Amino acid sequence: MLDSPRTVLKRLAKTALLASGLGLALYGALMVIAELAYGRWVITLVLAVPATLLLAFMVFDALRTGVFPVWRHAVSRRSEPGRYWMNIGWHAACALLLGAIALWSGTELATASLSR
Repeated sequence: MLDSPRTVLKRLAKTALLASGLGLALYGALMVIAELAYGRWVITLVLAVPATLLLAFMVFDALRTGVFPVWRHAVSRRSEPGRYWMNIGWHAACALLLGAIALWSGTELATASLSR
């Protein structure tokens, strides 16, 4: 069953209004945080910590199950060991580097907040 063009346009307008409002709110919050003396470290932590946790979870789950999810399919350790270990290595390296960035940012934030 197809919706009428009027209904589709109404839904599209509601979605655009919601997305633009949330986008402006996020931009405003980001600008307020960026203006703070230690805002760059807060933003780095907010971005790096969840990405590190997600990548680490993916790597540990793949090591446990022997299957690594890739785009629309999964790479199995048994059937494609080269691709499997390449994905494990790449994602583990990214998790380690993001973790190092998060750790550095956390120490900088701690020293900046203690020195004030």
